[in-house]
Amino acid sequence: MNENLLQYLLESAAGLTLLYLCYALLLRRETCFQFNRYYLLGSLVLAFLVPLSQLPGLALWPQEPMQQEVVLEPMDMTMVAAQVVVVPEETFNYWNLLYVVYGIGLLFFGLRLVVQLVRLRRFARQRGVSFYLPNLSPVVFTQGQLPTFSFWRYVFFDNSQKLTPEETERILQHEQVHIDQRHTLDVLLVSVVGIVFWFNPLLVLYKKALEQTHEFIADAQVAQTAGSSLYSYLLVKQVFRNADFPLGSYFFLHKSLTLTRIKMMKKLHQSPRLSRMLMAVPALALFLVAVAAMRPAPAPQAAFEKNTKVTNGPAEFPGGKDALERFVKSSFVLPEVAFQKRKSPNDYVRVVGTIEVDVKEDGTAVFGKTLHLEVNPNDAAVTQAVQQQFARLVQQMPKWSPAKKDGRAVASKERISVTSTGGNFLSYGAYLEGRQQKTSVTGKSSAEKSGTTQSAEYPGGKAALYRFLTSQYITPEEVFRNREAADTTAKMVQYIKAELTIGANGKVTDVSTIEVATKPAQPSAITQAIETEVRRVLRQMPAWTPAYKNGAAVASKEAISFASVVNRNAKKTSQKEAAPAKDKDLVFIAVEQMPEFPGGQKAMFDFLKDNFVYPQDAKEAKVTGMVVATFVVNTEGKVTDVQVMKKLHPSLDRAFTQVLLKMPNWKPGTQNGKAVNVRYTVPFRVTSPSAAAPAAPQEDERVFIAVEQMPEFPGGQAALYKYLSSAVGYSAAAKAANAQGMAEVSFVVNKDGAITKVQLLKGVHPSLDQSLMKAIEYMPAWKPGRQNEKNVNVKLVMPFKFVAPAK
Repeated sequence: MNENLLQYLLESAAGLTLLYLCYALLLRRETCFQFNRYYLLGSLVLAFLVPLSQLPGLALWPQEPMQQEVVLEPMDMTMVAAQVVVVPEETFNYWNLLYVVYGIGLLFFGLRLVVQLVRLRRFARQRGVSFYLPNLSPVVFTQGQLPTFSFWRYVFFDNSQKLTPEETERILQHEQVHIDQRHTLDVLLVSVVGIVFWFNPLLVLYKKALEQTHEFIADAQVAQTAGSSLYSYLLVKQVFRNADFPLGSYFFLHKSLTLTRIKMMKKLHQSPRLSRMLMAVPALALFLVAVAAMRPAPAPQAAFEKNTKVTNGPAEFPGGKDALERFVKSSFVLPEVAFQKRKSPNDYVRVVGTIEVDVKEDGTAVFGKTLHLEVNPNDAAVTQAVQQQFARLVQQMPKWSPAKKDGRAVASKERISVTSTGGNFLSYGAYLEGRQQKTSVTGKSSAEKSGTTQSAEYPGGKAALYRFLTSQYITPEEVFRNREAADTTAKMVQYIKAELTIGANGKVTDVSTIEVATKPAQPSAITQAIETEVRRVLRQMPAWTPAYKNGAAVASKEAISFASVVNRNAKKTSQKEAAPAKDKDLVFIAVEQMPEFPGGQKAMFDFLKDNFVYPQDAKEAKVTGMVVATFVVNTEGKVTDVQVMKKLHPSLDRAFTQVLLKMPNWKPGTQNGKAVNVRYTVPFRVTSPSAAAPAAPQEDERVFIAVEQMPEFPGGQAALYKYLSSAVGYSAAAKAANAQGMAEVSFVVNKDGAITKVQLLKGVHPSLDQSLMKAIEYMPAWKPGRQNEKNVNVKLVMPFKFVAPAK
């Protein structure tokens, strides 16, 4: 950034200098005043805009072609332990100091301009308007406190001077020319640019030249009616006065300008020389050449292609050393036997090894042999297990870019040295949950931040998480059975705080209860029973979207808390209700594999549409609207427990319930590989056959397909596909069918950023299509689209490519 800023300042300074020299040497003494005015304004604009353009570099002098022969020697992809943290030496950043100085100057000059404008406005209000000119410009008498000048539509006239009526009229005519030609805009433009680039002295010259040109223009017009001699006498007669407001157009500013104005009036009869005016074109061309010359010239393509020859090159892991580091961090796992062979649970498990990897011509990596290995604990079984982990690590590697010799891919041997340390964990399971490998590529700083860039997220967000907890948690029987005799409280509040370990695959691998509190306080037997029930519920959770670190899924710990209120008196009459439900009786609302209607979601809505019978009384009442129902798809795929959540009309509600119960058997949902009961929600729009056509949507209900500012996923397009790749699952059925291809889904991002109206346009496989649509429905809120400065509904069509995993 700093280099680009310097380049911009140098190029703009070159433009200001060259274009001003053309004015000073060729145009300043010419009587083409209007041309000079616009030339100076155009020079300012071009000098600051041209450096922002994509003008290519230019080599002014021929360069000898360099023989570029790239010879890449094979090198080892060595990995060592990142246990030594190198603290970079702190150096003073002069750029920060320059930015502070620039900010102070910008603030000072900006405030000065504002103060000047406020002072002038206050002065005009205090004095009031004395009379108006023919062009309706108000005239304010200054009583000698300010000299005569004009600003915007106002003329500030020094009425303390002794002037004849004719001289007063000439001066007012002069100021009227400034107002009619809007010279104040020119001065304000130069002033604002001068504030932004206050450190550039060339802008002072431009402001002086513009003020001088303004005076020449006004003098020329007044002299046409009053005569050059009389008008020159009026200028000489003026008395020197200080100008306290530097933004105005002054009739008399200083003696040197007055003499120059008199000289220019003597040249009014001369025509400007066209040849000098045309010199502005070469000056502009010279400016463009200077900017191009200050930029690096592109290398000649032909010479580069002719002289560049890649002779030898090593094999390279996709993404380079950084990607290899991330891969080893996420893939290499210390073997379980190493933890079992420790003498004490507090001992460290450590592996230091160097392996040889054979990279074939097609980039396939094959484990070669172990060149060096040190393990702790030092045991033959540990050594053998580590070597097996090395082989598994290489087997999981993606294809490399093979080594090249004389431009052809060849097989090569690459060495990788890995060091991994496991801390004093109590068990191998605890290591898998919270492992932090200290592995880095040689030359890479080990002082990288360890925090995750994206935390784990429950499918559907926090609202879905709490719905799951409240629907699945069952108050233990001990709450009613082990109640103390002195405790007569009817209601008991249970507060639960727990910490989950979410694995890299998104599954809950461990639950540690942080706190179980009851109000009123209960015996330990009750709190232990509550804790057992909490663990059961949390272990039944569907897979989360895992946390991400450096682009890779990692294990993480997530804290959750919720409360439950139970009426213990009501439960006395039905102990069966208090008993924990069996797994087969549990009803889930989100599972790893959701239930699926035969043929997918589109087939389900076609079934509802074809089989729904509109009741006669609802038809006569012309009832139209949305009805929403929930039902349970049990482990056998049958639809049970239909409940209408959003009622529309009694007969319509019954008709919709009947058609839901007539649905064919679904493919049941699965959790941890087992079929489970899953509650499903279906909306259905009912339109009366006799109802009038719906009114055209109002402006705020319209759905656009293209707007001025399209909706945006939080984090942009890359974050969107990263979210989908982690949220869309690949079912076993799709794997068995080797299903792959491009799916297309449309959805509407409404005015508040929520996702609605998800529709499948092109499917690949029923399970994949449903997984993709669920992931889109549970997406976080988008930044809504905007049209005419208002948030609007926008329909988007998104393709998503499914690639079958390698077998």
